[in-house]
Amino acid sequence: MQEQVGNAAVQRLLVQRKQHGSLSLDKASDQAVSNLAQREDAEAADELTTAGNNGKVTIENMVYAHYDVTGSTLTEVAAQLDPKEWGQCYYEFEYSYETMGRRTKKVDITLRLTIRLPRWQGKGWQTASDAAKVEWQRMISALEAHENGHTEIARRWAPIFKEKLLGVAEDKVQQRYDKTKAAVDKETGKYDQETQHGKSKGVNLDITIE
Repeated sequence: MQEQVGNAAVQRLLVQRKQHGSLSLDKASDQAVSNLAQREDAEAADELTTAGNNGKVTIENMVYAHYDVTGSTLTEVAAQLDPKEWGQCYYEFEYSYETMGRRTKKVDITLRLTIRLPRWQGKGWQTASDAAKVEWQRMISALEAHENGHTEIARRWAPIFKEKLLGVAEDKVQQRYDKTKAAVDKETGKYDQETQHGKSKGVNLDITIE
């Protein structure tokens, strides 16, 4: 089940802005709220399916998951972020096939994508300074953009997966799948190395902001 995007406080801002047309937010905060609204619109889009005589490729709607952090300062919140990865992108390629002469003649690929992000919750968010909230939303926007980079790699590989599995001997399909999946993992790993897991693109927190 797809979770609601954004923390509760920002959701209230979205509702207020829809009701009143504007808010007394600084430019950066207002942009962060706009980004969240655009993300909700994107999630509402239909899944993408491309089909041909030799099978179809389906890319399902993005799912967002969250883990909650609390605290009233960026220092406190930063200490609760996942030490392995602040955000994660999970991609799953599911396949089915038909054969002729013991080789695949038709392959269907379904790609499922999940982005996991931290969500600042509780009294800490409510009492945090405006400057801290702006910095948090800036980081979240950068983190989401980085994780979307992973999804774009997976999306690009979805039709390649189908082609890689076509014409393969039935007893070699799983082996070919594993080899192709390893190639995707290698590319996403290279992406993390090149961007320093997003740090070079703004995935950091200035904990000196109070």
